[in-house]
Amino acid sequence: MIKTTIAAGLLALMFNLAACNNNSSDAGDTPVVLVANSAFRVVNAIADSTMISGSFTDSIGTYTQTLAFGAAGNIEPFPAGNYAVQVAASSSSDATQNYPVNNVQLDIGNLTSVIAAGSLANGTQTGFTAGESLTPAAAGQAVMQVANAASQAFAGQTFQFVFTPIPGGSGTAPVLSPAVSFAQAGSAFNLPAGKYEITVDASPSCTSGQACSDVIAMIFDSGPNGVDLQDSSSGTGGGIYQIIALDATSSQMSADGASITLLLLDTNSGDNTPLLNGKN
Repeated sequence: MIKTTIAAGLLALMFNLAACNNNSSDAGDTPVVLVANSAFRVVNAIADSTMISGSFTDSIGTYTQTLAFGAAGNIEPFPAGNYAVQVAASSSSDATQNYPVNNVQLDIGNLTSVIAAGSLANGTQTGFTAGESLTPAAAGQAVMQVANAASQAFAGQTFQFVFTPIPGGSGTAPVLSPAVSFAQAGSAFNLPAGKYEITVDASPSCTSGQACSDVIAMIFDSGPNGVDLQDSSSGTGGGIYQIIALDATSSQMSADGASITLLLLDTNSGDNTPLLNGKN
């Protein structure tokens, strides 16, 4: 059992896992995930938090992840089942900062990211999940799932992620994600493995897989160098991704000129890659 003492002012993400089955677990610190497992990880998307500690329990013991804002924990194999996740802020006795994330479903062959989002300062803290299959796509294809954890930027608007191949003029059209509102993850989709410039459009009216109408603005552009997305069928365990829109901190907004950043999560060794406006 891992016991963590949390200093005053630390946001504690306490996972009271009430499984709906009695399977044993081989959960440990390894980030490697097999398709035969169910698994999850924790993401700190609360921009005005400092650190969060995530504690989760199975029949073997209690495991703790401590995360700064914009970070994701190791991928943890865990028994399949439906869990109630209790989130609590240890910096305050105010019960309004304690909230459940109910119906966290872990399925065999899937990875579920439990995302703490919102703002502590204005009382909008919440949690949601993004889950996708770990089964590789066809040869030459990457797998992508997008999620929106940006509560302050363009509140009330939907986000659509646009993946434009680099170099331009390669004959491959941009790939459009499903449109996602705050605290929502879209369905996973396939796109050709390769290098992409990733932009995000904010709009009051988006249709999944089609261009947004009444677009307010392109609010993020990863930059001209490109982001490499691997072939999910390569056998390396990579090529299956989640990408999450986060609120930018005030220093990030000053440095990069955008109100959001992106966090790219890969199943290959649990890699986490922050994407900043114009820097990738």
